[in-house]
Amino acid sequence: MNGSILIVTAAGRRLITLVLLATVLFSTGPASAQLTVPEDVDIRKPGDSAPPHTQQPEPGGMQMPPSGDTWSVDLPNGQRLELVRVPAGEFLMGSPEGEPDRSVDERQHRVRISRPFWMGKHEVTQAQWRSVMGSDPSESRGDELPVEMVSWNDCRQFLGGLNAVTGQTFRLPTEEEWEFACRATAQAAWSCGESPSCLGAAAWFSENSGNRPNPVGRKQPNGFGLHDMHGNVYEWCMDQYVETYGATASETLDTVTYVRRGGSWAVPPKHCRSAFRGNASSEKRRNDVGLRVVMDVEPSSSVRQGLASAKVSPPETFQQPEKSGDQEVSAESLNIQLLDIHEAAGGKLRARLRTTSLTSWLAEGARLEGFELKRINKEDQTVEVYSERYGRTFVIHKRVSDHQ
Repeated sequence: MNGSILIVTAAGRRLITLVLLATVLFSTGPASAQLTVPEDVDIRKPGDSAPPHTQQPEPGGMQMPPSGDTWSVDLPNGQRLELVRVPAGEFLMGSPEGEPDRSVDERQHRVRISRPFWMGKHEVTQAQWRSVMGSDPSESRGDELPVEMVSWNDCRQFLGGLNAVTGQTFRLPTEEEWEFACRATAQAAWSCGESPSCLGAAAWFSENSGNRPNPVGRKQPNGFGLHDMHGNVYEWCMDQYVETYGATASETLDTVTYVRRGGSWAVPPKHCRSAFRGNASSEKRRNDVGLRVVMDVEPSSSVRQGLASAKVSPPETFQQPEKSGDQEVSAESLNIQLLDIHEAAGGKLRARLRTTSLTSWLAEGARLEGFELKRINKEDQTVEVYSERYGRTFVIHKRVSDHQ
């Protein structure tokens, strides 16, 4: 009405506000407002397996390690590989002279593990092996039993398949890494104590196993959270066996054998000691020998493409990059580490090199995994390695010593 005053009560103001808001939200015009949901709000409907805004990892895709102490990696057929972060540190490797049942090849010496690494929380199970390899060679069957009847060569094939399906770089542990992880800072004969009476809670061995392997993870873990480091099945290491630490395989044995550690369900407590060292040829299979996997905390250069796609910065290289044509590469691109140089009888030099799949003593001219060892320089503590992939020679410097 002209000249009239419109009086709006508080209730009327609230009604007008609601009408205006509804007009904005349900308008179909070009200026209509869009209702947005913050990305951290879960708007799942019943039956949804994950929030709609969350991208599910593709099977076999790059899975980035966390910053914590445990990690799980997806495998085919719904299997998961649980890992424990083992810290860097120092320890006395081997056994003291007074340890009962000590062997002559257990000379005690100080070792430094200069970098942390991931290690399998359990021995590889038959279900995990089958998910990668498609078959199970084990004599005693069961998904949660450790895989056995696998040779060192079989393990290398498994690791190749595991790396292919996960996009990671898994390997066998070095002998030093294995004993460090087994002891978990304990310097006793077993990680659980000095008396074999402690093994009943920590291990499957000849006195309690029922004469067969048992499901993984049923016994108490050690101080790092690793199960079955003593007993159940022996575990292959990547190293060639030498009777005297620091010697070369050719000086101690006529044939090359590889280290296996930890004892098994079939042996007495003395063979399950932290320092006990077994060995066998790379083709040998037994129903009490399996494996446990390791992966470096810092991913190697072989997974850098995946790291880049995940928008995570790759680790720094050990050496300054060098140019090779239009491609920038570094010595780390070879995934080779120089661990030691030894002068054998007659002045012949050998270098102990570690690749992603093995550790071995090599002489000049040796070929392995796409490279040739051209020269060993004892004075400079370097080796010159020719890479078939890059068509050039690289200088590899000795890493910070792990032995003292």
